[in-house]
Amino acid sequence: MNLLRCALILAAKGIGIFGRDLESDKIIEATLLDGAYIICNAFWFTSETTCEGIPLKNISNPENSELKWKIEFKSTYMWSVKTMPLTTRHHSLFKRS
Repeated sequence: MNLLRCALILAAKGIGIFGRDLESDKIIEATLLDGAYIICNAFWFTSETTCEGIPLKNISNPENSELKWKIEFKSTYMWSVKTMPLTTRHHSLFKRS
């Protein structure tokens, strides 16, 4: 699977921008939700189909982050997100022609 370099994703209630920080080898996400502040998170791949993430503010000590995600890519357009320790959600992205 090719590493995501940069993508613009439109969410139901906001915009998310993802990009790879070459210095830290992390994927940084900035999300602007309607009527809210900017949320920044960091993600890194642990295998070809799995990555983990935490809020960017916890990047210096990820073990102590109270909020963590584990994302498993089922295919190019489907993935599963586990919010640790709370929930699991399944997502899909449909290819546009």
